[in-house]
Amino acid sequence: MPKPRRGRDHGQRRREIASRTDVELSEAASLTVREQVVDLVATVRAAIARVAETADVDAVHGARVALRTLAVVELLVPSYGPPRAWTTLRRDLGKHLAAVRDLDVAALRGWADELAEARRRAAEGLSVPAWELAQRLASWELPARGPSTLRLGLLWSRWERALERATTRATITELHRLRRVARELRLGTLVVEPLAPATSARLRRSAQRLSTHLGQAHDVIVVALAHSFTRSASQRAARDALRLARGWESLAHDLDRDLGALLTALRVRCAHDERASVASPSVAPPSHRPS
Repeated sequence: MPKPRRGRDHGQRRREIASRTDVELSEAASLTVREQVVDLVATVRAAIARVAETADVDAVHGARVALRTLAVVELLVPSYGPPRAWTTLRRDLGKHLAAVRDLDVAALRGWADELAEARRRAAEGLSVPAWELAQRLASWELPARGPSTLRLGLLWSRWERALERATTRATITELHRLRRVARELRLGTLVVEPLAPATSARLRRSAQRLSTHLGQAHDVIVVALAHSFTRSASQRAARDALRLARGWESLAHDLDRDLGALLTALRVRCAHDERASVASPSVAPPSHRPS
């Protein structure tokens, strides 16, 4: 399998950018990010509240996206992350949602009747953790101040490690890891979209293409596990999954390129805001300025 186009110059450029990955936000950008996070949290609240009421296919999918969104917000803007005391509850709900979703994926492949009872039992486990998290989200208040920094360094390094590992050894496990980080990047663009709409949209599209492409391979494995296939059948499923994953390298290259472009766009935006602030200082008395 050919490796992605990652020459020495490209690798050196990445290391230089990675050393200054976190983005210091201007005051205007900080307020914009806070407003965006508030809107995202409202969507998360609605999704978790819905799955607490009904565990249908769309509600389960929406709740899984909601949990990932919370995790990405926590990653990019730690001060806006949910309390640590919620960690166990979030993980518990995530496991229940994953179990139901895997059965839904298998059912879409034509085994809905055989899996109906297993799906019903798995869905029963959702109600308690979903209801509890919905109650906590309803009373959760975000900080009043906007964040000073977007911590893109950790998300960048997660992508870098996943890409390097998949390039070195493209197993189903490593490709699934790559897909998960691509989904994180896609959700991360929702946080920064108002600051760099065009480049955020490009990165979101490239991340979606990669995660969808690798998702086809992952679904083959999910179906095999749901039906407890024999060892030989499972091995055949793994081969089929790798065959479906072919072509991921060029998609990963596109995502890699668009991620670098987004980081550059964010720095340009914040630098522009700072220059504008210096050129046109606020006329309000110091005592009236936001703290």
